[in-house]
Amino acid sequence: MNKNLLFLLFLFFSSIVFPQQINNVAFSPSKNNIEITYDLIGDLTEQYEISILLRREEYSGFVFSPRLVSGDIGRGIIPGNKHKIIWDYTKEYHIDENVTDYYFEVKAVKISSGIPWYYYIGTAVLGGGTAAGLLLNKKKGAQSAQNLSVGTPPGRPQ
Repeated sequence: MNKNLLFLLFLFFSSIVFPQQINNVAFSPSKNNIEITYDLIGDLTEQYEISILLRREEYSGFVFSPRLVSGDIGRGIIPGNKHKIIWDYTKEYHIDENVTDYYFEVKAVKISSGIPWYYYIGTAVLGGGTAAGLLLNKKKGAQSAQNLSVGTPPGRPQ
């Protein structure tokens, strides 16, 4: 495989493999809400979209997506420490006080600020391949036309 193509594939997949990090996720409940804190480590020139999920350690299939949230959640969050999300759980979910294995999963996705570079590369490769195919096909057509022998035209009727 071409070394340049391998390099481009490495660049594309390295941006997926080495994303931003969420650290120090903690939460503290009160009477009407739960305060979730986290640190977002990432590129300071980028913005991220933050979302949360309520999960349970004992039941991996349990997933709840809180909607009545405020604070450092949604689009446009920049990296930093001590981000805070407030969830008004009393209007949305009944927390069972006997369950002690709740935890929050905080997710961050980088917001792209335009068309990703791999679209440009894909367009260039596709366009170049199409042009090469057309040019090669045209050359073959020209060569076969030169090899054709055309006989003399038929006589003119009288």
